[in-house]
Amino acid sequence: MAIKIAVIDDMHSEREILKEYLNRMQEEQKQSFAVDFYTNAEEVLSVKKRYDIMIFDIDMPGMNGMEAAKSIRAHDKRVVIMFVTNVAQYAINGYEVDAVDYVLKPISYYDFVMKMKRALYRVSQKSDVSILIETLDGTLSLYVSDIIYVEVMLHYVIYHTEREEYRSRSSMKEVEKELYVYNFRKCHKSMLVNLAHVKTLKSAEVELSTGINLPLSRTQKTEFMQDYISYVKG
Repeated sequence: MAIKIAVIDDMHSEREILKEYLNRMQEEQKQSFAVDFYTNAEEVLSVKKRYDIMIFDIDMPGMNGMEAAKSIRAHDKRVVIMFVTNVAQYAINGYEVDAVDYVLKPISYYDFVMKMKRALYRVSQKSDVSILIETLDGTLSLYVSDIIYVEVMLHYVIYHTEREEYRSRSSMKEVEKELYVYNFRKCHKSMLVNLAHVKTLKSAEVELSTGINLPLSRTQKTEFMQDYISYVKG
């Protein structure tokens, strides 16, 4: 699955350099990136999209990169933030937004790769990825850890989170294939549970961390319990 990256820089030439470096890095490092480019901080803040890594230029007209990063960090603790800047002193306060690092302009490829490797490692350490789902209102990015369980009802797949439910036209087979690697298991033919949200296993139910109880079918019980025990033991 591609790492989702946002590059925010008001200079076209700088965006082109970062585009070239990211493309080159994909080829050399065998990485997969999905990159969006923005010309100002206000633009990226207006887009309701979650990223794994956000690369901010600090010195920009209007809201600067540091201010935008603080705004982002207020509601997203997981995104990895990195700065590019002309003056290292501008990035000194990066600790305030838990920035992974900064890259000085003019940006060298070697320096950029070293800093990006650190950012990618931070992404992997967060043990969280996001998936794209096609909802009735359009494409939505969801963190896997936010999904408590998935339910199939009629021709819809319903993603249950603590905040909302999201409906998508898909099938249990397709969703199970995508989420299996992230420790989602079937407790019922129509329900897929995030093992990270399982609180207690009962004889015929699965109690979740949210207090919800889901049915544990006889046909799924043995395999589900074995997978859960393996998950808990790491």
